[in-house]
Amino acid sequence: LGLVVYGVYQALPAQADNPRLAAVDRLVILSSLANLTWIFLWHYEQFLLSVLVIFVLLVSLIAIYVRLGIGRTRVPAAERWLVRLVFSIYLGWVTVASIANVTSYLDYIGWDGLGLSDGTWLIIMLAVALVVAGLMAWTRRDVAYLLVLVWAFIGIAVKFSDVQLVMISAIVATAVVALFVGASLFRRRTQEPPAPLVA
Repeated sequence: LGLVVYGVYQALPAQADNPRLAAVDRLVILSSLANLTWIFLWHYEQFLLSVLVIFVLLVSLIAIYVRLGIGRTRVPAAERWLVRLVFSIYLGWVTVASIANVTSYLDYIGWDGLGLSDGTWLIIMLAVALVVAGLMAWTRRDVAYLLVLVWAFIGIAVKFSDVQLVMISAIVATAVVALFVGASLFRRRTQEPPAPLVA
């Protein structure tokens, strides 16, 4: 839905000369093709190829995110809601999906986890996600991205509510990211100048 909204917005005559949107148009096409390809690969159980393609998607979204200057520059409200919010959520989702995709592939090939238990690897993956969340909170103050992680961690806690280690780890991760959200909102409120009224 967000991408449909973005597609309509960027096609408006008023956005024809928007340099920020022009800077990402080819990357948006690449990310869309990667997402489409990933769906087919996953459906036909080509899991190794799906891992490679989802990383193409992830890298293209990171490039879009950086070129849009999310969390670093101010833009009109419409662009903030119809472009930046969309790609913040999209990048957050693909960050989570990339971890899940790799995990699924390793499970598919019967990887032994280097002798570590599933619970240990879960904690490692959550720790990696928390480091990423902390960096996004500190450098970009991107609440939308962080809320995607909150949603994902809550989903893990609910799905594995009968596995105490998983549930507790996910709840702790949720609480930590929620703190990052609060800190990001505070920093945005106290440090950002007013947004421009026009592009």
